[in-house]
Amino acid sequence: MWEFELFEKYPKTFQSLDYVECNEGWKEIIDQVSFKIEQVSNKYPESSYIRASQIKQKFGGLRYYVSFEDINNDDVNYVYSIIEEAEKRSLTICEICGAPGKRSKQGYYIETVCDEHNNTNR
Repeated sequence: MWEFELFEKYPKTFQSLDYVECNEGWKEIIDQVSFKIEQVSNKYPESSYIRASQIKQKFGGLRYYVSFEDINNDDVNYVYSIIEEAEKRSLTICEICGAPGKRSKQGYYIETVCDEHNNTNR
């Protein structure tokens, strides 16, 4: 599965995560966030950490949840700002293929998809 490549690439960040709950179209966004988190994490000793605790799609957007241990407030705020920007970007990128997309509501389900992957076209 595509997420295992990221798990190997960012072992500190993904130490506690077994799977990602979204499609491969957001892989690049998740990769960019994880790279920056891993850089911050590398400044600290092994006893400190920033770990992804859950990555999923919710209401058509990426949700990237993390946990912290012994990380200073400036770095915590930086990580949250990276995540916030990535979550905003996800609302314009198809979760399935990574092409430009827009939010689409199908009944109670909201997703961000391109025209090709819109449920009404499937």
